[in-house]
Amino acid sequence: MGLDDQCVQAGQKYLPKAKLLINEYGIINNNAATTSYVQIINLLKDRGLVDGIGVQGHRFELESADTNTLKSNLDKLAATGLPVYISEFDLGNLGNNGTPDDNQQLQLYQKIFPVLWRHPGVKGITLWDTWRVRSGRPRVIWCVQTARGDPPSHGWPSSLRAILLR
Repeated sequence: MGLDDQCVQAGQKYLPKAKLLINEYGIINNNAATTSYVQIINLLKDRGLVDGIGVQGHRFELESADTNTLKSNLDKLAATGLPVYISEFDLGNLGNNGTPDDNQQLQLYQKIFPVLWRHPGVKGITLWDTWRVRSGRPRVIWCVQTARGDPPSHGWPSSLRAILLR
């Protein structure tokens, strides 16, 4: 038994209601990475060591990703039978260059977010450092559990609400 096994078993013992997730970046934009990740997930699942799948959704992974690739790789992850959660979802300017451009961010959200939001295997999305607060206050982290219904009515820019309601 390795240290990882001991940690998971301790977590299961002391936090029996906690859901244990594996989480990695560079997955859904890369077919080979998804295939390798599924192999690891299935090994963990067979040993009862994982309850869900996390895939990070960083700008550098997703801004130029093909949406068909994203959907296909989400299908592969969902085929494990475990819920999929998108973590650290953060889109901004292409290449993170220049002055923040709300229109550029909106275009990226319109392209990518619906693929994730509408996928039946995706059970939650964490929007991470999504909107920069221009008032000098700290950046805001938004967490959303997908309910497959109407998104929250307050605290969301109307442009993102429009994407979610499509």
